Amino acid sequence: MEQDRTALASLRANIVACRAESMSHVFPIDATAPPRGVAHDLIMLDPPYGQNLIPLALSALDQAGWLAKNAVIIAEFGKGDEQPDDIDRLADRQHGAASLVFWRRR
Repeated sequence: MEQDRTALASLRANIVACRAESMSHVFPIDATAPPRGVAHDLIMLDPPYGQNLIPLALSALDQAGWLAKNAVIIAEFGKGDEQPDDIDRLADRQHGAASLVFWRRR
């Protein structure tokens, strides 16, 4: 889910470059207010930093049916963004000021 037109075009181009069209879906909508959806096994979140949007998006996605029971979630947090502490972390990666956190939904 991406609202920015430039980022949306980049995502779509990257999906084509990776030959992943049949297994990838990008929706031009707000992840904090999604329509009813189908459960997905892999969710990647990279919202604007400093707004603590990840908890809001995950809650909205869960309520709208987008998160599969054991979904793997990858989220990019900026400096100052609140990271969840009640998750089963699979991995963490630091990239400059950004942190990537991988976990499986309980």
